[in-house]
Amino acid sequence: MLSRLIGRICTSRGASWWQYGYLGLVIGYFCYYGLYAGNFEYYFSGVWSHEARTVTALFDPGFYIAKQAVPIPKLVAAPLTLAIFAAVSCWICDRIERHYRGYLKRTQPANSDIRQQSLHRVFSLCTFIAFNIFFIYGGRPEINRWPLAAQFGFQALIAMVSSLWLYRTWGRSQAQYQKESLVDKLRRQLKKLPMVPEILKEHSLEQLNAEELSIWPKRCLSLFPPNRLPLHCPPCLEL
Repeated sequence: MLSRLIGRICTSRGASWWQYGYLGLVIGYFCYYGLYAGNFEYYFSGVWSHEARTVTALFDPGFYIAKQAVPIPKLVAAPLTLAIFAAVSCWICDRIERHYRGYLKRTQPANSDIRQQSLHRVFSLCTFIAFNIFFIYGGRPEINRWPLAAQFGFQALIAMVSSLWLYRTWGRSQAQYQKESLVDKLRRQLKKLPMVPEILKEHSLEQLNAEELSIWPKRCLSLFPPNRLPLHCPPCLEL
């Protein structure tokens, strides 16, 4: 599902900004704790989740840098930090995508989908990094209470799952996502036809691959006269 979402947004250049910006927001969220307290012990200790003066603390100094409090209210400092990190992330990722696109043009001159391929891969890389940062550091105050072996096991599981996803996603293309979307649509429509289970017998639509499913629109036409097609058969023929 996530892979298909990335495949759809690859068609829009403007969508890259929110994808790149999201990575910056994730990084900026965790970095702000260090900028606010002067170190990351404040975040890892989990003290911030038990503060009683939540509202009044919004007007405390929002930065503590080089052992000096910066007189910018936390109410302003927090969103300012997130905005800066998001903007920097957009700038860096956009430059990476442009350089990678140029590399693909030099190494794959016959490839007509270089722009979509470069966007897809940089999007996937951003998602991979954001996923690991969020799940490894997001619950760190609680995870630090676990036995050391459990901590390493959890980190290894997150890294393994995300790496497997990146490996499977890296070589895919927009055409593959579109084909899968059409196949899913066709499968849902065929399920509405009462004669399909009788024809398949011991098989099911889920067991059919894309090539086998693609013959079903023509088969719908062969089973019925043109003027007596079932109600749900015409959508199948649109594919």
